[in-house]
Amino acid sequence: MYVFEIAHVNEFEPRQLDSHREGIHDARKDRLESTTRRLLEMDTAVRETAKLSNQVWVTNPIRARHITAHANSIHDIISVFAQHVRMSVEDAERLQVQGWRQSVMSLAGDTVDAANRARQSAVDQAQKATEKIRDMNDDRLLAKAAEIEARREKKEKRALESTDDENRAETDSRPSRRGLRFRRDEKGL
Repeated sequence: MYVFEIAHVNEFEPRQLDSHREGIHDARKDRLESTTRRLLEMDTAVRETAKLSNQVWVTNPIRARHITAHANSIHDIISVFAQHVRMSVEDAERLQVQGWRQSVMSLAGDTVDAANRARQSAVDQAQKATEKIRDMNDDRLLAKAAEIEARREKKEKRALESTDDENRAETDSRPSRRGLRFRRDEKGL
């Protein structure tokens, strides 16, 4: 196909032969890069999907082996195709088949790790709750202290006002000299 296209351009437009050849080369390069990227994305997606948890390996060891084997065969097919079309594809490591005993031990380790994380999370939440309660109690205590202080100040103010009133009353009830004279003057009249 490429040869026919070049022959056609050479026959009808010989001046554009070099630019046409460069265009075909660039188009092939872009197509190859796009195909390589898509193949790598497909291979990565298959491999990520085939990475199974320890629980799957323990509960369905035969099925897990089949999944891993199929993912590895897809990877091999993609690698062979990439070599055939001369793509530069990095060879990824094959997925490993995991034995049942190893899966059980890994699952137990995962369970212990999850329990430790849950315990630590519960401890952290309990500490936060304790701190919050402590802060609330401190706030209540401070509010109560402010209330008591306000009452004391109010009582002191009342006491001062009442002593001031008593002092005024005493000064009002004491007759002044002028008043006495005035009263004497009234008696004498």
